[in-house]
Amino acid sequence: MPVPTVEEIMQRDVISVPQAMPVAAVAELLTRNHISGAPVVDAAGRPVGVVSLFDLAARRPQLVAQVPRPDDRYSSEGSGRGPVDEGAGKGFYWEMTDDRNVTGDYLAGFYDDDEPEADTAASIMTRTVHAVAAETSLPALIEDMLRLRIHRMLVTSGDSLVGIVSTTDVMRAVPGLLKAAVPA
Repeated sequence: MPVPTVEEIMQRDVISVPQAMPVAAVAELLTRNHISGAPVVDAAGRPVGVVSLFDLAARRPQLVAQVPRPDDRYSSEGSGRGPVDEGAGKGFYWEMTDDRNVTGDYLAGFYDDDEPEADTAASIMTRTVHAVAAETSLPALIEDMLRLRIHRMLVTSGDSLVGIVSTTDVMRAVPGLLKAAVPA
């Protein structure tokens, strides 16, 4: 059985963020597209970092504490998602990606400073770029993501961004891998 590669599971249509994009626009872009993070690129389109919902929360911790609480359709009785932890910051990813509760307009209010040029994607991004080649085996990718404790890996060819792979992409591939590994 051939070993699956990153190329087989990566997302090719990558939503990226220019370094100069205002943080409010980054927040709106992530929530509108239901993604938890995106590569930050320079003027030539080369990846220079990654910005995530966690980066937004770290820059503005009051955002986490003031996110509107979900209604009962997200309770442990309703959706099977489990109980909502009422502690500030708990369940942040879950709350941030629910557009009924958080919109770009809501988030933009947390990013209006006297110095808006200082509030850009470049000012809050994680500067380390973790990348793999499309030919990388899926087991090697998983080992790297676990070792680095990251949820997304950029896929590059030279300096060019050609894709992105997330833990969700990996999990989508697991059922097929298990079927292929178990003899009929």
